[in-house]
Amino acid sequence: MNAIEILERLESDNSRLFKEALLREHKGNETLRRVLVMAADPWKNWGVVKYDKPSAHGAGHDDGSLTSFMDLLDLLNDRKLTGNKARAGVESAIAAFDELGQKWAERLLWRNLRCGVSATTINKIWPGSVVPFAVALADTLTTKGVNGDFTITDPIKYPVRVEAKLDGLRCIAVKHRGEVSMFTRSGTPIETLPRIKAAIEALKADDFVLDGEAMAASWEDSASVMMSSKTKKDDSEMLYHIFDCVRFEDWQAQKSETHYRARLLDISMIVGDVQGTPFRYVKSTLAANETELRDFYSQCLDEGYEGVMLKDMTAPYRWKRSDAILKLKPVATEEGVVVSWYEAKESTKRAGQFGGFVILTPNGVTTRVGGGYSDEVKSKIFSDGPDTYVGRIAEVEHQPPFTPDGKLRFPVFCRFRDTADVDPKVLAAYETWKDNS
Repeated sequence: MNAIEILERLESDNSRLFKEALLREHKGNETLRRVLVMAADPWKNWGVVKYDKPSAHGAGHDDGSLTSFMDLLDLLNDRKLTGNKARAGVESAIAAFDELGQKWAERLLWRNLRCGVSATTINKIWPGSVVPFAVALADTLTTKGVNGDFTITDPIKYPVRVEAKLDGLRCIAVKHRGEVSMFTRSGTPIETLPRIKAAIEALKADDFVLDGEAMAASWEDSASVMMSSKTKKDDSEMLYHIFDCVRFEDWQAQKSETHYRARLLDISMIVGDVQGTPFRYVKSTLAANETELRDFYSQCLDEGYEGVMLKDMTAPYRWKRSDAILKLKPVATEEGVVVSWYEAKESTKRAGQFGGFVILTPNGVTTRVGGGYSDEVKSKIFSDGPDTYVGRIAEVEHQPPFTPDGKLRFPVFCRFRDTADVDPKVLAAYETWKDNS
């Protein structure tokens, strides 16, 4: 079985164990190892963006043909073959395959084999073959919910840069030798943001990596565009919120000594004025103490952000989870009484069915709670009838503090509670609510 036939089998089964067993069986196939490693290497850049796909008139898809094609790609990556000669070379090489060979040659050309084999899996079979794709990740700042608010229990070194926490999708944009490649946080190529990609290509600077989040009006809209299998899906509403920048050679080596303050300056020099572009700078402040931190946090929540990120201005970029970035997104639980329910929106698959409960909290304010219900819970509610749950005690997870009008932020249903095991203030608020209704 040659490498392309093995790739076909890898694509045919979604089981990770199947894939690993198949790769171990063919561990000695150097052509297979090379094609997987070549496709997983995000720093390969062939320099061929467009070409005319020729008809398949080759005799097959043997390992020799695939090896020759990879030798050509190495020449392109080293820029020993460029321009029209590179394009002609690609067209000629692809024409030498049969249809099956063309399929995998083109996938390799775009560095996206789509056969479910990650860099982690490759390194498990062939240790050290691929430097895993990695990004900086945040630790969580420890908090404790207290009476509808929260206290911060971890120490914080002030002053600290505080940025609004975005609700988008991580997007890493690499510009190397004038060409741009975009990736998710796990290293999966992004091919659905041509407008942002073109804007980065138009920037004068070269050999840099931007780290940020791509966002539309909502997370659902963002995911619909970025995760679409259609590369021509409209991305005109997508914006690229940039919060970090690393030199290409540092990113490739996964080692940098440049502190965050200098990297922020690099962003401003590379991107410049964002007016009329799909680029955006992240809302931020420099907090001198906890009061300023909390004020900015509350401001961000009021503007629809889901929290804040604290960043050490003196820290270098770290390709792992670390305390150089701390996420402040406190979670608290609140008990309340179900006073009514509402139907799911017409635009959802559960339109006309149970959509959520209206929960009364001890402060006398009601909040619509539409998330957190498992399918099992929804089915039981539907079977029993939502009206039968009025008066039940519910535990709800939320993000403190309350909104200015006393409602729960980002509420998520947790469970029902027994009335014998609940704060009397909850029951008292319900009695008052009934008297006034």
